[in-house]
Amino acid sequence: MPTATLSVAPFLSTTGAPKGDNMSKKCAILIMGIFLSRQISADVTSDGSVGTQVTTGPHFEISHGLQEKTNLFHSFSDFSIGSQESATFTKQGIKTPASIRNILARVTGGKPSDIFGQINSEFGGANLYLMNPHGILFGEKASLNVQGSFHATTADYLRLGKDAFFYAELSKDSHFISAAPAAFGFLSNNPASITIKGENVGEDVDIKVPTGKMLSVIGGDIEIEDRVLYAPSGRINLAAVGSEGEVELTEGNLVVNASQKGEIRISHPAEEYPTVIVDDEPIFLGYNAKGEAVYATYANLDVSNYHGTTDAGQIFIQGGEFFVEGAGIFADVYQNGEDSQEKTNASINIAIDGDITLVDNAVITTNSETQKNSGDITITAKNMTFHQTQEFGDESGSFVDDYLGIISTDRFGPGTAGDINIKLTDSLDLNPGAILSTAQSYNVEGNGGNIHIDAREVTLQNAGMIRVETFGENAGNITIHATEKISLLHTDTVQDIPSGISASTSEESIGEGGNIYLETPNLILDAGKISAFSDGSGNAGSITITAASHVSLTNASGITTEAENAGGGNITFNVRDSLKLFDGSRITAETRGDKSQDTGGNITISNPAIFTLDNSRLLANAYAGNGGRIDINTRQPNVLGDSRIDVSSELGLNGQFRLNSVKLRNELLSPPPKILSTQELWSNRCARMTREKLGRFLVIGRDALPPGPGDPQTSPYVAEDEEYNFFPSFPDFFWQGSPETNEFRTRFALYS
Repeated sequence: MPTATLSVAPFLSTTGAPKGDNMSKKCAILIMGIFLSRQISADVTSDGSVGTQVTTGPHFEISHGLQEKTNLFHSFSDFSIGSQESATFTKQGIKTPASIRNILARVTGGKPSDIFGQINSEFGGANLYLMNPHGILFGEKASLNVQGSFHATTADYLRLGKDAFFYAELSKDSHFISAAPAAFGFLSNNPASITIKGENVGEDVDIKVPTGKMLSVIGGDIEIEDRVLYAPSGRINLAAVGSEGEVELTEGNLVVNASQKGEIRISHPAEEYPTVIVDDEPIFLGYNAKGEAVYATYANLDVSNYHGTTDAGQIFIQGGEFFVEGAGIFADVYQNGEDSQEKTNASINIAIDGDITLVDNAVITTNSETQKNSGDITITAKNMTFHQTQEFGDESGSFVDDYLGIISTDRFGPGTAGDINIKLTDSLDLNPGAILSTAQSYNVEGNGGNIHIDAREVTLQNAGMIRVETFGENAGNITIHATEKISLLHTDTVQDIPSGISASTSEESIGEGGNIYLETPNLILDAGKISAFSDGSGNAGSITITAASHVSLTNASGITTEAENAGGGNITFNVRDSLKLFDGSRITAETRGDKSQDTGGNITISNPAIFTLDNSRLLANAYAGNGGRIDINTRQPNVLGDSRIDVSSELGLNGQFRLNSVKLRNELLSPPPKILSTQELWSNRCARMTREKLGRFLVIGRDALPPGPGDPQTSPYVAEDEEYNFFPSFPDFFWQGSPETNEFRTRFALYS
């Protein structure tokens, strides 16, 4: 890349040396001079190779050229436009201008193209290709006024059809045929960059194409700062190439055939996005947690449809590294007209060979306010990291509103929220950040979307969250496969919000809660939460955890299903080595519904070699319905300290607790020694106790084993305030309930 192009980036970048650095200020002054000199020397001149003619500026009119049926070829030695200048591709000298479908313009003089003014085209519907292998810069006032698609590239050639080439180098033999461009070709291992910069986000000078058209930036490294690329209901393509190869634009994909990829950086340093205005009105999205109205804002990449009469568009991004700072990538559709179609073509597809980094309010989102579903988001990379460089949030604010990075598919109308699919060869780190799929319309048809994540390691820190939620019908599901571990660590210290994975329904929802599926060798929760919650009329979702090695909960962590007005979900553990809870942690499947069918959920713990409950809780409670069931199959259970296992119901029947173990530790079958010494448990001691000297010793369960000859015997006296009854006809079971109705409760009280 030429030196002049390189020297602009430090002047405009917000990620360089710290503010106040004297050297940076000196460099900025020097670079400003270079920057201004490039504007002053702007020029558009023909190289004479294909008959292109250009008038003198400041408003350059481009005519003639070489026409081959539907293709029009132009060739320039220089192509740069100043801030008060323009360049217009005219119909003058063209025999059949109405037949032109593609305008192919190359720059051969060896200088980068600096575009600070406007590029116009008089050819209705014709696509414009601008190719300069020495670099392209779109500056502050750069804009487009073309009727077709626009493609900016630093490729060395355009492939026409299967085997014809239009080269940017005059010494190579080009083919001037009517076949449409099929690929962008690169012949070096260091393709020149494309830079798009400015301070006019949301104004009419944004880089945009007409509705339904395509906007492409295809070159080496790509940097977009404080500018909007806008293709309403169309398609945006970003491809950064770092070696020889070709980039193909297919109907449903962006194909990069190159061994190395370049870096893509998208940033919006300003603190706020300007609001989108359509027909003199802002686009209303809803209300945040503080009750404040939320409106659509401009993004750096935008294929949204703000009128609702057509579909949103597609975004395809491919590169070696992808960095997004305070920027937005939107594929949204908003209500402003009739639209009954359910399916959408809207989507965001990001394929990066290396790392993706989202910093400081970076947003990747597909929303729908119409009957259409919101689009899907598909991301592949090596690593993906969310983090912040500045303070955010306060004790009264909405935490999500202040998030540094969000990937979301939201549905505000009767459609279904889109799915989020993330596939990483290494790690996902939300520190913090949010991955959300939400259906936000109340009491209407439409489900929440699903989230599917594949990685080696998934880490949520400092209130990082992965969440599916619905305010209407069913919530979506969350599925995470991590080949090494999943970690939920630490709590946000400002608002006391833990890192969490959740599937929930709101109070107004009428559907079922979403399910959570986690598969990993190691699951670590340190002040983390995994929850499936229902606040509506549907049951809570279930949680299934498969761990080849260990599951650990510490520092008041929780894995819970909960239903306020319905039945509880189930929690299932398939663990090989150990499942351990410490420090006030809990696994619960509870309900608070007031109907008899609102039963507690079930907790199943299968096959860990060691199960430890240390000052923690294992609960399957209910209010009006029956309690749930807890089943534990383990070789060694350890219940220590002030722990509790409970399957009780406030109004219904208690549930069941079953323990299947080849080794029962003393801690499970007796109170702590400081309360009652085992030496005092004589075989007939309990039977001799009087009502005035009753103590209480709870045997939670020992399956179907009969009392041993040395075990404590039951007292004939029962405390008046206790609801537990002993049925001598069932001496081999620790049941409580009614033998006449065959309804039993498994918690049984032995008094001594």
